Amino acid sequence: MYEVWHFLAGLGLFLYGISRIERSLRRLGGRRFVHTLRHHTKNPIESIASGTALTALLQSSSLVSLMVLAFVGSQFIPMPNALGIIMGANLGTTFTGWIVAIFGFKLDIEHYSLPIIALGALGLTFISDEKRMRSVSQFVFGFGLLLFGLGFMKSGMENITEMVDISVYQQYGIVYFFLLGIIVTAIIQSSSAMMAITLSALSVETISLQQAAATVIGADLGTTVTVILGSLSGAPAKKQVAYFHVLFNLIIDLLSLLCLPLILYLIVEIIGVTDALFSLVLFHNTFNAIGILLFLPFLTFIAAHIQSVFKEKSDSGALFLKTADRQLPSIPLDAIKSEIEHMTVQVIKFNMQILKLPDSVQTSIVKNFSHYLSTAMPKDERYEFIKRLESEITAFSVNLKRAELTKEEINSLALWTASVRNLVHSARSLKSVRYDLANIVRIDDEKSYENRNELIMRTQELYQFAIELLSQKNQDTVFEELTRLERINENTHDQLVIYIYKKYTNDVSTPLNVMREVYSSNKALINALKEYKLNYENLTTFENLPMLTR
Repeated sequence: MYEVWHFLAGLGLFLYGISRIERSLRRLGGRRFVHTLRHHTKNPIESIASGTALTALLQSSSLVSLMVLAFVGSQFIPMPNALGIIMGANLGTTFTGWIVAIFGFKLDIEHYSLPIIALGALGLTFISDEKRMRSVSQFVFGFGLLLFGLGFMKSGMENITEMVDISVYQQYGIVYFFLLGIIVTAIIQSSSAMMAITLSALSVETISLQQAAATVIGADLGTTVTVILGSLSGAPAKKQVAYFHVLFNLIIDLLSLLCLPLILYLIVEIIGVTDALFSLVLFHNTFNAIGILLFLPFLTFIAAHIQSVFKEKSDSGALFLKTADRQLPSIPLDAIKSEIEHMTVQVIKFNMQILKLPDSVQTSIVKNFSHYLSTAMPKDERYEFIKRLESEITAFSVNLKRAELTKEEINSLALWTASVRNLVHSARSLKSVRYDLANIVRIDDEKSYENRNELIMRTQELYQFAIELLSQKNQDTVFEELTRLERINENTHDQLVIYIYKKYTNDVSTPLNVMREVYSSNKALINALKEYKLNYENLTTFENLPMLTR
């Protein structure tokens, strides 16, 4: 019984080491990894390469899958490229086998693991303030535990082999070991750990190379259980990625099982890899690479198919928050930023509807953001939609883990929250005078008609600059354009007030009140853009400018 616990202790240390490595890498390079996936997935081939490289580095296909789910849900990358990343992650995770085979069975593990564990543990104990160094220490500690656990698994397997008659296992066929790989991997939820177990058994000749290969194929399929469970209550995009993951693994694993003797013959006899451990790892690489080659030509068709199977059915107004998992800070922050852009376009559209700007003018202003306005909405419905967006963005922001954010990110989040409030204020100001505004912009008398044209001309200019500002990234240019918008709003109000006094000979209180609310709405929109587009330092500088105030 001691030998079994010896082996299980090694397995536990191995799994805990992997979790420490994943956690440390997430903190050390999470944002960099996210940047890599966002900017190096322009086509399926590039996506496969990025998924392979990142998974090999991170040693966690689940972490890469998390990024993919967030990006697909946030519409940052198209579905075919996302599927390419998933296939690449499948290949990248096979890199673990090479680490285990080389370090775990070709070197004296305990000789190397104890100093590594000591360095990592001492770093975690004495480094309390510097987060980056703590993450480095956690990585070192996790890698040491991984090696130490692997040593325990290896020695535990050797002891078990001495106690058990291994000849009884030789009678079982490859289907038995295939199912065993599925079940055990589904339980421990780590194909890397299952590879380590299989290599341990193969190293002491508990099982044959063919049986080990069948076990690894089963582990490849068993690892999809984690993805399935994670997608059960998720958004459609999450289910789409999980569906493909299962489909991809199921097809290539069944094909690999059928062609197992042929692939092993190719590796051992043709290529000449006689070391059983390296043969197994190369087999794992080979059947995943073959799967990628088989699926690559059909990715666009498959993407269309899975999107038709799991269609979007949600009352949520948000486009980018639905699958932006909060475990990687930069992903939900990007999602919030994109959602505010979406909300800004909706508010400008609503304001133009209230002001009764001609359809041709509205279309011209929002032409580059028409994808946000694919669904036609009457004014009242759009206002409720904007309020729902405010609620969803605010709730999402509140639930973010502040401990995972940098000081700069926390400042940005505070500004974006204020931006959302100002966007609602902009819409509410116009909504409050919609009926008086409708009377002022009637077209059944000459005076109102002239007033309407004057209002359209001036608000059209302001909204045009505001919508163009959304695409501007240079802080200096944003600064200048915001200053310009402030001046336009001030001058527009002054000139319209003068215009009203000239044109209206009696009751001017109603049109003046309307113009005041139009000014207030525009001011709130400009404030929202300031808080959204400027960083904290530039916003402080902007607020200290000698602007006209009311």
